[in-house]
Amino acid sequence: MVMQRPLHLAEPERLARWALEQIDTGDRIGAIVGPVGAGKSRVLACLREASRIVIVEPPPLRDGDAVFHALAQLAAAAGAAGEAYEALASVRERAASAARRLSARDDVVLVLRLPSSWSRLDAVSGRDQLVFRRRAIELLQGLRDAAGLRLVMLATAIDQALERVLGLHGRIQHLSAPAVRLGALRDEALWGTYASHARRAADLLGAAPRATPIAARVLVGCLALGAEEASATHALASAAPLRPLLVLLSDRLAQPEHRELAAGLASALAARGELPLDVAERLAGLPAEHQPLLRGCVGYQPEAGSLRVTETVRLALGSASPEAHRSLAEHYQTLDGQPSLAALDAERARAWLEKVHHLAHGGPETGLRWEEQTRDARELFWDRGRALSIDAQLHRLAAEVYRACVERFGDDAYAWHYLGYNLDRAGVEPLHAEEAFRMAAKLEGDNRWWHSRLVTFLVEQARYADAEEAMRTALAQLDPDGSGVDEDPRLCRDFHGWVVTAWLDAGEVGRARRTFDLLPPEVVVREDVLRLLKWRLEDAEEAERLGDSVHPPGVRMDQRWRRPARIAEHGPDGARLVEALPARVVAATNEAVTLVVGMTVDGRHELVRTEITADEWQAANAWCPAERARGYLYLAYYEGGVQRVFAQDEPSPPWKDAEPSPDPLRHLRGWAAEAHAAAE
Repeated sequence: MVMQRPLHLAEPERLARWALEQIDTGDRIGAIVGPVGAGKSRVLACLREASRIVIVEPPPLRDGDAVFHALAQLAAAAGAAGEAYEALASVRERAASAARRLSARDDVVLVLRLPSSWSRLDAVSGRDQLVFRRRAIELLQGLRDAAGLRLVMLATAIDQALERVLGLHGRIQHLSAPAVRLGALRDEALWGTYASHARRAADLLGAAPRATPIAARVLVGCLALGAEEASATHALASAAPLRPLLVLLSDRLAQPEHRELAAGLASALAARGELPLDVAERLAGLPAEHQPLLRGCVGYQPEAGSLRVTETVRLALGSASPEAHRSLAEHYQTLDGQPSLAALDAERARAWLEKVHHLAHGGPETGLRWEEQTRDARELFWDRGRALSIDAQLHRLAAEVYRACVERFGDDAYAWHYLGYNLDRAGVEPLHAEEAFRMAAKLEGDNRWWHSRLVTFLVEQARYADAEEAMRTALAQLDPDGSGVDEDPRLCRDFHGWVVTAWLDAGEVGRARRTFDLLPPEVVVREDVLRLLKWRLEDAEEAERLGDSVHPPGVRMDQRWRRPARIAEHGPDGARLVEALPARVVAATNEAVTLVVGMTVDGRHELVRTEITADEWQAANAWCPAERARGYLYLAYYEGGVQRVFAQDEPSPPWKDAEPSPDPLRHLRGWAAEAHAAAE
């Protein structure tokens, strides 16, 4: 059964003609922008019919090998794949060299098809992505350095950074947003076992004009996996339905009855770019009744015998196992068959790049095969190191990958930083970890992340004087006159914020306050992360000032030291409330409950310690026996000596990490293990 896309393609032929006219005049560049399903693939087909084109399609920018992947595709298309490898030339110089080779061929058009993460360079943030962004910009600059290169760019969006780098102002045309063809959703021959679900989707979409074809396909998948129509309707009501529909589909796949489907789907989604449909279906291993889930709901373009999945869908649904990556590595091995990129043509070079990527993500089992490949590019080490560190949490193995990288590329600040990070997370070689952090900060003195990691590492090592010295050194480079914090909120978040957090984690509240006070109040007010950090700091200061805490950390500071509305002004017997005091249980037995109680005396908050007998506890309408008393509460006193206790709500502090913190004793455990091994 051949699946077709339920969408309407908007004027791609006209825009393909416009692009060909554009690249023969002026700066020889044109860009066509449109959302998924708008017809960029049809534009590509029209360009291929009219001219000799070379296609470069990078992987998502979040992947460690993304920039080298694009560079190698470009070099291979120019007939010199080996020039993509590093030989003292920068990314920009290598890109320009390959682009000049292409520009020497008058009949060749370079088509740069960018995934969405490359189209929004201004939105890039985070330690890794900032490094990848910098190298991506270098590559794009190299393309513009090649005079005469005929370049057409296809993208889902273009932000100001991308427009500026490529000089695209006035050279952009837009594809219209695609419309859903409801008739295609009602075609039983197209949808097979999902036909009834597709009809239901068509009925729901009739009242949801904002939905796009890709959202329509995902909706069919949601309904096929048992999503309630009310949930689907709620998702469709969004101004941008795709993301809530992907959340709904992800929730359905997480159900016990669909976990095998989820695993199979994730295996197929591990592939980047187009994959032959038969290979994708073999990887997914979906039962026959759910074949449309892969072909028609998650993927598109299967009529060409291939499967294509958007970056947004892959990110939402794909989390493949190392086994899936190993299977994909085997597939690509059959297409290139070589340990080196150097002698490969464009098609086989792309297969080689994918093979190496999937070997990098194949776990320890693929380590030897990955090492057999010619890896004269730092990004290939980054890709392997990230897979071992982030996905597999194998920090020792990741550290060895980054160590091998810096031995080959001694100027690689990124690899130096992650060598230090992974040694630290593994709890081994703290001196080498420090050396690596310092080298990263030295090589890239303007990188706020590298400096913040060095400072926080020293704080975690309880080397407070060294941490303060490292902070002074960092600020001398990052913000020498102190004005940077006024102009760059990211500096406040990415450097000051992490340093304050480290001081708080170490219990050094005063040092945390001194660092926080470097931030302008108006920046703190605007930034959610900094507002939460201020809350956490003030909570710690209150506990330190009082010597204890009578409010849960998750209670906002402006909601403390006031009577909650649920504690009535009058008790059950009509007695008037005298005061309601915040308190916390510090000990409990079957005889008594010991409390620390907060009081306000002359406008100042103070704590006192008191004890309530088990009989008094029960008489105060407590919610549990005395010996089971725990947590925070309010101690209410009414006229006539009546006493009541009310449990306090204990919301989780919003600054709590979703991921567990690293073991604070990891270095001690590492030393103990080494000592034990030496003794044996």
